[in-house]
Amino acid sequence: MELKPVGARVVALACALLLVGASLLGGTPAVAKKRKPHRRAPRFLPVHMTVRPHSGGRRTTFTVRFRARQKFEYTVRMQRRGTGFFLNCSTGGDRAVRAHRVGKRYAVRLRPLRVDGGRWCVGHYRIQVLRITFGADPCAHAPADEICRDGPPEIDHRLAGAQVVVHR
Repeated sequence: MELKPVGARVVALACALLLVGASLLGGTPAVAKKRKPHRRAPRFLPVHMTVRPHSGGRRTTFTVRFRARQKFEYTVRMQRRGTGFFLNCSTGGDRAVRAHRVGKRYAVRLRPLRVDGGRWCVGHYRIQVLRITFGADPCAHAPADEICRDGPPEIDHRLAGAQVVVHR
């Protein structure tokens, strides 16, 4: 059975109306919408870290060793735990390490700062290997005539951690 040209138009019009009606009633849409690609947060791989020595005196140099698993800038942070006011001693600091090759071993020496008297404060310290990224800039949407002093917030991604003790 062969359809006449007029009958083919009627069938095509009926199909189009059926698709439009189905999409209005919540059925499948007549035209598939393109989805925006889902933007995943970057994945930072953890690293294995060793610290030598585990405890030391006020002038001890601590060595942090780790193997880079990704190419980016790592930050090694040493920070004294607890609160208090300390004079003429260092409570910690950061050292940046740029990893150029995956799999390469890096060693970072943490010494007390000379400006703080060249010695560590007595106590427990946390040592971490971090990847620091920056969030959205809060000043990006501020009016042009308004002064915005806040920069983009830092987000610390902890990749490894250890503790050391500084004694007298």
